[in-house]
Amino acid sequence: QLISDLFEMREDGFPLLSTHDESTLTTGIYLCGPAVRHNQHVFCFIYKFRQRFAIVAKSIATSLGLSAEGLE
Repeated sequence: QLISDLFEMREDGFPLLSTHDESTLTTGIYLCGPAVRHNQHVFCFIYKFRQRFAIVAKSIATSLGLSAEGLE
């Protein structure tokens, strides 16, 4: 229930995310893990937790005005 309150849901039941894995409904709320899907892409477990985390960290750092240089 909480996810559907914070995230706009797609037709397939998964949350709709920005390119930075951020909620399209609630600014500053990010999603990591098995529910991360983009278009028709279903990422593997390792990619979701290790590779996508840098995208979230960079977005947060940038929004706080911090350097995100090491998160490329």
